[in-house]
Amino acid sequence: MNMREKTEAFFLLMNTVPVFNFETAKNILQQCQNADNFWKLKMEDIEHLYLTCEDKEKLRVKLNKTNLDGLVKKIKDTNCRVSLYSDPDFPVSLRKLKKPYMIIFYRGNLEALKNKHLISIVGTRKASLYGEKLVKNLVEDLSGDQCTVITGTAKGIDSYVIKYCLEYGVKCVSILASGINKISPTSSKSLLDQLTKNGGCYMTEFPFDVGAYRSNFPIRAKIIAALSEEIIIVEAPRTSGALHVAREAFSMSKNIFTFPSYFHDSNFYGSHDLIANGLAILVENYSNIQDYRQLY
Repeated sequence: MNMREKTEAFFLLMNTVPVFNFETAKNILQQCQNADNFWKLKMEDIEHLYLTCEDKEKLRVKLNKTNLDGLVKKIKDTNCRVSLYSDPDFPVSLRKLKKPYMIIFYRGNLEALKNKHLISIVGTRKASLYGEKLVKNLVEDLSGDQCTVITGTAKGIDSYVIKYCLEYGVKCVSILASGINKISPTSSKSLLDQLTKNGGCYMTEFPFDVGAYRSNFPIRAKIIAALSEEIIIVEAPRTSGALHVAREAFSMSKNIFTFPSYFHDSNFYGSHDLIANGLAILVENYSNIQDYRQLY
């Protein structure tokens, strides 16, 4: 077993319950000097690490329940790729966050995130025909502009985004709210497989076997917002998870755009609120976004 496998297993361990934050995980690795020494730790050695009593106990629990061979086998069996915060291909924007991510799991081409423009397109699961048409026109318009589109995996707007990115040859990166071996909804799997064949990828920071729990969606929203230069909310009622993305993006000073709707269309009430509260800019097409980009 080589050092890389031991290091990947270390960060996978740090990212499973009970989770250590990035700074604590980095501190543990630095004290051990490398992952090889970490995996040689005995229970009595933990007492000599410079950690809080609570963190020492958490580490004992982790090492009691887990073994190195099992983690390495899990990574291999899941047939995914791993990028660590120190790797050259690790997304820079995730490394620069106040609370950086330490590990991501992905399938496909992570280089898609190095395109000229990174634009997230998100919206409601209960998309209307009008919402689908907005997505289709938007993706078609941006297809010649060296863009990578970032979205989720849900039914509705997310699925339409992936569908039309495939149709128009636009690279797409889909962010999961679950472990990479627990794609949700399962109906998205065939779309995601096609996405990877089209030069895109799907990725997650959640460890293996983690389901798409409600509490994961705000975390996923933060990743979508962090990866994107611009955020487009296509169609969002007031209960839409897409609004989490908008709020995270606003806190990061990203440009947020949204579309007009039919009169009194509740599927756009959340979008209207973004405009009314000064969080989003109203646009009618991708050309408006290009114009705004040139002005600012």
